[in-house]
Amino acid sequence: MPNDIKAVRIRKEIYEARAKHEKLSNEQLVIHIQAGIDTTENRYSSGSRTRA
Repeated sequence: MPNDIKAVRIRKEIYEARAKHEKLSNEQLVIHIQAGIDTTENRYSSGSRTRA
């Protein structure tokens, strides 16, 4: 197989892997938010409440 065809195939695999990773990351973030695990906003608001 010529090198240029290999390079195209490898690039395609990289793009697909990145897309899959991004999709999984987004789904994981949604799951965390739904479960209340992502509490970054809550931390900031509770911090400002204690100062006030």
